[in-house]
Amino acid sequence: MALSAALLQQLPDLKYIGGLAPGYDIIDVDAAKARAIVVSNIPTYGTESVAQFTIALLLELCHHVGA
Repeated sequence: MALSAALLQQLPDLKYIGGLAPGYDIIDVDAAKARAIVVSNIPTYGTESVAQFTIALLLELCHHVGA
């Protein structure tokens, strides 16, 4: 669900938005800033697990370790 300016207007007591992803693409940051709502995210979300999965897929493609 996107956190649009219209939705933020319906949440008068909201003080903080913590995005659980590396970007802010679903949060209207300008609208939040105008209402003094703190916005943060997790910039390195999934970095290690994505790297591990990539190596695992490469091993499967090259050596068929799953078999």
